[in-house]
Amino acid sequence: MVHDSKVKVASLITRDDGMILEFGPSPEGLYYYNFMKSVKRQEEKTMVVNMAEELQQNYTRREREGADRARRLYVIVRRPSDETLKGMSNKGLVLNNPVTVSDYENAVAIYGKDLGAIKGKTVRSKSEHVPVNLNCFPRERKALILSVDLMHIMEICFLVTVIRDVRFITAIALSDRKRKTIMDAMNQVINLYRGRGHEVKEMEFSE
Repeated sequence: MVHDSKVKVASLITRDDGMILEFGPSPEGLYYYNFMKSVKRQEEKTMVVNMAEELQQNYTRREREGADRARRLYVIVRRPSDETLKGMSNKGLVLNNPVTVSDYENAVAIYGKDLGAIKGKTVRSKSEHVPVNLNCFPRERKALILSVDLMHIMEICFLVTVIRDVRFITAIALSDRKRKTIMDAMNQVINLYRGRGHEVKEMEFSE
């Protein structure tokens, strides 16, 4: 490990394979290494390149050139489904089209599915129902003081609330941070307490 504050405020660790890991200071003063933004992306990029080069050796030069043309055409026609693209090629819907169905199939075999199509067509699946344990609610009716905050996990925003003294916590995923979305989530929480015979007397919001 090397640490020279005159050069850079960071600790550098060299792995056995020669890769240098840089541990920088966090706002709290602790040194950490961002694994997600560097190592994982470098390894994925290297793995994809190596696999593509190995797969290309199984095809002739003409087949590789056809696969590259198929990838470009796929992006130009805005990444349709496999059936749609093959239908366009077979029915001659693309004028002066040099790409065949075999070219497209070779492109998928060499490079895999187009990343832009995978990201654009993948939707967030509905979460499974999580049962709420209400046994920790106070039995007698009382006015509650509710602390409210917004929390982000993996780029998903949650409205988090907790009852003072009781420590009952709720978390609701928000589709956005618009006023209406937040108010709808707040009404869900308030109605939850009202259904148990309680009233939210006061709310505290974090700054």
